[in-house]
Amino acid sequence: MKHATDYEESFRDNFPSTPNTHLLGKAEQQLQTQVRGGEFIVPAGDFFALGDNPDLSLDSRYEGTYPLQAIIGQPVFLYFSAEPPADREQMRIVLSHTRWNRIFLAPR
Repeated sequence: MKHATDYEESFRDNFPSTPNTHLLGKAEQQLQTQVRGGEFIVPAGDFFALGDNPDLSLDSRYEGTYPLQAIIGQPVFLYFSAEPPADREQMRIVLSHTRWNRIFLAPR
């Protein structure tokens, strides 16, 4: 990923980590209570959203998770779909697990 900034921002680039900015909404409380073993746990019924421009997006890292009722719109197609490898070390071979027959299909 190429950032518009020429520096690494730990909270943006290595989430979850210590924020270097003021967090909005419930994000600060969620960061304190929902990080376990270095992983952010999304509450049941909520969604974690990432912006498509990490340098400028105020997404779930900064605002907290979103309830289903806050999400409007409807998906148009599946962009990518892969079976996750059982071993994290095998993530580099994700393409061999790609479900090519599902890409760009309308959701059911």
